[in-house]
Parts: sequence; C-alpha cells; structure tokens
Amino acid sequence: MDVAFLHAWLSRLKGLTGQVPIVIMHSDGREEEQPAVWNIETKVIYTFGLVDGRLVDMSSASPSSTFDRFKAQVYNVLASQAARLRFCQNCGQLFVARKSQAYCTGKCSQAVRTRKYRTQNPEKFRRLRHAAYERRYPNAKIVSRRRVSPRRSEAEPIREELRNE
Repeated sequence: MDVAFLHAWLSRLKGLTGQVPIVIMHSDGREEEQPAVWNIETKVIYTFGLVDGRLVDMSSASPSSTFDRFKAQVYNVLASQAARLRFCQNCGQLFVARKSQAYCTGKCSQAVRTRKYRTQNPEKFRRLRHAAYERRYPNAKIVSRRRVSPRRSEAEPIREELRNE
C-alpha cells in the first residue's frame, strides 16, 4: 500500500471545512441542517487471541486489506478524540485542541488578533505604518501629489483646436 495514497485519502477529512451543511426538508415543512459528513466504509475483521493469559490483537493476520485496516484505525482515533479534534478558525487546519483552543498555532491566533485590531483602528494603524516608514527612511521626502485633470469646459476648446488642425 502506497503511503502517498493513504495520505491523500486522509486529507479528504480537511475538505469538510469548506462543505455546505446538508438541508433536510421534513414532511411537515420544517428544515433541518445537518453537518457535512465523511463516511468511512471498511470491511475489517478484528481478530483477538489469548497468548500467555493475555488478550492480544491479531488483526494483522486477518484477510482484510491494509487499506481497510488503516481506515478502521483512523476511525478509532477520530472517534476516541472527537471532542478534542477541531479545525482552525483561521486556516482550516485540523488540530488536537487543549481546553477551549480555537486556533491551531499561536501564529494563527495572532493573525486573527492583528486583523481585528487593524479593522477596528484603521487610522491608528495607518499612522503607525507611516511612522515606521519614516524611521526606516529618515531622509525620504514625502510629497503628496494630486493629479489635476482639466475641467470638461476647459478641455473642449483644446479638443476643437486639435480637430481644426
């Protein structure tokens, strides 16, 4: 079994973040939203044996394929850690959360805080960026130039002169 194939199959789980919830119409006219789902279909035979008085998993000797056993193990891990598995609210990456963690890394968390600050304080942010620019380029002369376009009434005589020539 190719590891790249298994990785590609597993990465489909990340695709759940962009899927639209499924809307179910009931006979009484009410709508119910259900989350997008990822079905894991597998045909695995779990085999346990008693070795030296201990229960031992002997599933590797079962006739099921490596891919089916891999899918079953993925299901077991996801099911056992379902309460802790979350998708990052910034980048959509799957991660194992601690407590009420909403972002996969400190970098994502800081990106959200920075974006929020900049949208709430656009003028202050502009002044801070301008001050940083002045510190970086102390000798730069910043001159604001406005492009002045001629008024339509002033431009008409010029156009007529050009047509007559």
